[in-house]
Amino acid sequence: KTFYVARCPIEQGVHPGYFDPKNGRCYSSYGGKEVVSFDFEVLVCDPSRYIWTPCSDPKSFTGNPIIGGYENNGLELYVCKCMHKDVPYFGKTNKEASCAYFGNDGKERKVTQFDILTY
Repeated sequence: KTFYVARCPIEQGVHPGYFDPKNGRCYSSYGGKEVVSFDFEVLVCDPSRYIWTPCSDPKSFTGNPIIGGYENNGLELYVCKCMHKDVPYFGKTNKEASCAYFGNDGKERKVTQFDILTY
C-alpha cells in the first residue's frame, strides 16, 4: 500500500492523516473513530529537507516537528508515521499526548512507537 501525508478538517480543527490514491479519500481520526473525508490537502514538499524522527514520548520530544494541523482549541498537531501490520500509516500527535493516533478500519488507533516528521 502507498499512502501520502494529508490533512482534513474535523470538528473546527484540521487533523493530519493519510491520502489513499486508490480511492481518492483522506483518512484521519477523532474521538475514537476513523474519519474519512473528500475535503483534504496533500503534503507536497522536497523530501530531502525533512526526516522521520523516532518518538515514544511527545511530551519530551526535542526535535523540530512539522505542524500538520490543530485541534479546535488551537493545540498544534504534528505529522506522524505509524506502523500497523507492517504498513506505514500517517497520523497525528501533540505535545500533550503519550502516543500517536491514526484512522484505520473505522477506528482511531493508538501507537506508542512512531516517527514524527521533522525539519
